[in-house]
This record gives sequence, structure tokens and C-alpha cells, in this order.
Amino acid sequence: MQRKKLPGIPNGSVRGLNVLELGCGTGAGGLAAAVYGASSVVLTDLPNTLDIARDNVRRNITNIDESCRVTVAEANWNVKGSVASAARGVDLVIAADCVYEGEHGMTTDSFLNALEEALAPGTKGVVVYKKLRAGMQQRVVYFERAMQLRFLVTEVSISELPRELQSLGISVLGVQANPLQDRHNYQA
Repeated sequence: MQRKKLPGIPNGSVRGLNVLELGCGTGAGGLAAAVYGASSVVLTDLPNTLDIARDNVRRNITNIDESCRVTVAEANWNVKGSVASAARGVDLVIAADCVYEGEHGMTTDSFLNALEEALAPGTKGVVVYKKLRAGMQQRVVYFERAMQLRFLVTEVSISELPRELQSLGISVLGVQANPLQDRHNYQA
């Protein structure tokens, strides 16, 4: 099977990388990385969703590259250090659909803080979000500006996305820690 390059992923491949998924939910993104040859994958989320991720790991174990180690771990974006401990040694951080109106309000700021914790110098990240998601329309300008202020951001061209995704309003950002950013003095 010929595999396309993955948009936003350095060199288009996760082969051999240690991957962390923030806000994994079902674990689909991290499991895709495991199938595509990542060396290790850490699926993180709040405790109430981790059973779903664990179940999906079990269900998909035969599809996962045999050399890949997949773990599921709690990472609460509102607890300082929670994400950093899960992110030790990762090469790539992925996050999809993590900015929304949740039971405790908008997740924007807590997600940005979690992403900042996860992105050690030299670590790459890919953030996927849908601009038209419920609750996102009012926050998209704030979110995009905050991303630009806090991180080195490269937007993936819509033409690089698979054709079937191009009309869905999905945005893909390549991100890295900004070495010039004062992480304690941020204001969007």
C-alpha cells in the first residue's frame, strides 16, 4: 500500500517518532500514528475519556506497527506539569479538535497552555481544528492570534490536504515552541 505524506508532519511521516496526542478522546490520531510506524505513542486526555482510548487500543492492536509502544495516560490541561510529564522524550505532538466550548467553558487557554508544556525545544507539533465547529466561530480569531503569538506556526495549505477534506473547513497548523516568546508574559 502506498502511503501519502501526512500534511503538517515533518518529512510527511511519523515513522520512528515518539508521538504524544493531546486530548485524544477516542485515540484516533495517536492510533493512526501507531499504524503508520511511530516508535511510541502516548494518548492523553482527562480520566473520564481514557477508557474509550484504552478500548480502542485493544481493538486495533493487530493494526498497530509491532515495534510501536502505545500507552494511555491522564493529562489534565489545568494542572501545571501534567502534560509536561507525559511529553518527556516526544518528537511530535498532535492535537485534533481540542478547542471548543466544554462543560467548564472554552478550552482555548487551557489547550494553549498544554501545548506550550508539551512542545520542548525542537519538538514539532500538528494542530488540526475546524473553524466552523459549534462554539469555535466566535473564538477562531482569538485562537489563531494566540497561536501566532505563542508559537512558531506554519499553516498547511488546503491544497496539501486530501481532496475529501478540502471542503470541510479543516485547518492544519505546524507548530513549534517559540524560543523568543516570554512564556510567562503572554497576552492575546
